[in-house]
Amino acid sequence: MFGPQVALYSELLSTGVRFSGASLGYQVGSVFGGGLALLITAALLHATGAGWSIAAYMTGLGLISLLSITLLRAHANAASRRQLA
Repeated sequence: MFGPQVALYSELLSTGVRFSGASLGYQVGSVFGGGLALLITAALLHATGAGWSIAAYMTGLGLISLLSITLLRAHANAASRRQLA
């Protein structure tokens, strides 16, 4: 996972903000993706008493990831067209 992330960040961000942008993205993603996920799933299980709520939460996160990848691809395509022009 970390190898492709490095290549992705280096292509997305300009050299002036590449290091801080990659670091900020990684650190914020770690907090929200890793730290809060346990609290949210525990709260969902406590509130509903069923595993379906956790499955719905994970499905929602997967949909957000797919949307992000789609938007990222569109951004990368637009950036490469600008460089060719």
